[in-house]
Amino acid sequence: MLKKLFSTFSCSSKTCERKAMGANNKSFMKNIVGMGRMKNEKMLIAGAVIVILLLFLCLYKPPGNQSSQKDLINANLSNVSKAYNASNTPNSSNANAQNISSNDSNTQEAPKKIIIGIPEHVHADFKVFLDGKQVNFSQEKYMYDPNDPRKAPMHMHDLNGGVIHKELTGTTLAYFFSTLNMTFNSTCFALDDGSTFCNGNNKTLKLFIKHDGGNWERNMEMGDCELLDLDKALITYGAENEAVIKQQEDSVTDEACIFSNKCPQRGSSGE
Repeated sequence: MLKKLFSTFSCSSKTCERKAMGANNKSFMKNIVGMGRMKNEKMLIAGAVIVILLLFLCLYKPPGNQSSQKDLINANLSNVSKAYNASNTPNSSNANAQNISSNDSNTQEAPKKIIIGIPEHVHADFKVFLDGKQVNFSQEKYMYDPNDPRKAPMHMHDLNGGVIHKELTGTTLAYFFSTLNMTFNSTCFALDDGSTFCNGNNKTLKLFIKHDGGNWERNMEMGDCELLDLDKALITYGAENEAVIKQQEDSVTDEACIFSNKCPQRGSSGE
């Protein structure tokens, strides 16, 4: 009887061994699954951390204004078309428009609409003489202003009032002067103080252009003229003779090549 009971509650060594192995296998598989879950959780956490770091690097902006002037110009170029259209819309409240209109009914014409095109980096020397007096553009108010998107396509900087920096094809002299709150068209030149200089009384407004390697020539496009790299431009108003005009032409600076990095023997602007 005892022997039968003992045999009921006991097992052979092989049977017990199988049972033990089965239990161990189940425990081992549970451990594998648990480790896999832990590994997946760690990978998810690591992935989330990487995503957060990437977002931080993309969105973070260091304190202070660390953008270069060139970066600011490029940022403002996206507003060029809007600014150009706004600056060339006739405005009856504009003092220059009123003064010009009172002198010549044909001078309130807006410059031709221009398709502003491809980014470029062109430099040209220029001077303006009105009744024999040179206009001083070497003033802070005429320099590039990152807060004025109109000046992104054409501007001056570094208090150099003799060199125009042109950043987009299709922008003209009329556009350039409009960014200075001035007007230049086929018959009148108006300063930002409201003074106007219009054709009449034997005085005329003229534009002369000298292309790189060429000679000075009268240009009849006036405000619609688009400058090329290393051009020289002279705008003059009055009853001056050829000798006076020649002196004015000779006075136009020759610094555009420095900014265009095309005369290394004279230095480089770093642009």
